[in-house]
Amino acid sequence: MTPAYELLDILVPAYEPCAGFRGAACRQARWEPDTGHVPRGFCGAIGNADEVRLVLVCAEPGDPHEGESHASDGTKSGHIRSASEYAWRGFSEGKDRFHRNVRAILNLCWPTADFETQMRRTWITDSVLCSARKEGGTVPVAMGRECARRYLVPQLSLFPQAVVVALGRKAALRLRNAGVEQFIVAAAAAPPGCNRKEACESWGVVARAVHERFGYPNLIEDLHEITGSVATTLAAITSVPPSDGQSFVLTARQLWQGAQVLVESELATPLPGALLVAQALEGALKALLWTTGRVASELSKKPLGHDLEALWSATAQSGFAVSKLPPAWCVGLNALHAPPFHGRYPSGLNGFVTPNAEQAVFEIDKVLALAEGAVKGVPWRKPGA
Repeated sequence: MTPAYELLDILVPAYEPCAGFRGAACRQARWEPDTGHVPRGFCGAIGNADEVRLVLVCAEPGDPHEGESHASDGTKSGHIRSASEYAWRGFSEGKDRFHRNVRAILNLCWPTADFETQMRRTWITDSVLCSARKEGGTVPVAMGRECARRYLVPQLSLFPQAVVVALGRKAALRLRNAGVEQFIVAAAAAPPGCNRKEACESWGVVARAVHERFGYPNLIEDLHEITGSVATTLAAITSVPPSDGQSFVLTARQLWQGAQVLVESELATPLPGALLVAQALEGALKALLWTTGRVASELSKKPLGHDLEALWSATAQSGFAVSKLPPAWCVGLNALHAPPFHGRYPSGLNGFVTPNAEQAVFEIDKVLALAEGAVKGVPWRKPGA
């Protein structure tokens, strides 16, 4: 199923291919139809544009599925038809968790309508139409602005009456950066955002907004209260605390995620993001060293401690796949992170230098992935051992 002709007029230039591929802003984007890398991620609006009542804006497409290709007949109309039909099958069949969660949102909005009717009333699109260099990773702010200017804002202009929803923080940030003000923010439909306990509640808010604007009965609130009792017997449960290695990588990954959000938010100062990625790097390197048999108490003391350069060198000497010498961005972070902790206590400093934020987030993600794999590959040890 292909979308309304007004949308095709906006989207077809992306398949010439998009002029953005030739600019610096979109240097991370890939035009590789044979492997599925084309602008994509949109679906719905299969009737007239004025029938659309809900617009769901996601972040960006994930990596193509295994075997996915949009080479088609090599024409721009063939590419866009292939991408449209593939997305339609994904949602209609519930190909993965993301697709199934979007279907759940549509069912909350129109519980008695069939899928085709729901998709006449819904337009699903991405704030950036090309995949990130690493799935779920950072997309440069300039790339988000470029895609919004060429495609997202013109799409939204077709649906002035619709409820616009940003599914996830990245989509919300990009909408704000594009100057869009009237929209609802709900939990992302893809992991990890959809794992939060408040995700389903936020999707219910979307359904209520649709019902209130278009006169549908508020089915969420009209459900009859379910009362009764249930008894169950659980088998014995054993709670096992995380190992120090697991704690290192879990905390480091969360700090990295915070830094990733700051990179896309265009915060005036790079210091908060630099401090977050520095601590994330410390945790990743200590996790790698922990897998060699070292204990957390040893890793917390000199000559290692908070010294990122010392931790990096020790990691390299232990045989892990990192460069022998700490890279320049690591050295730059260490100047803020290591004693005397200039990043936190900048006494007497007129200024400081931070590494490129996007590069640091990208490179530390690779170190973190290495640490996560290493920790999974060693037996559990009790904390402190």
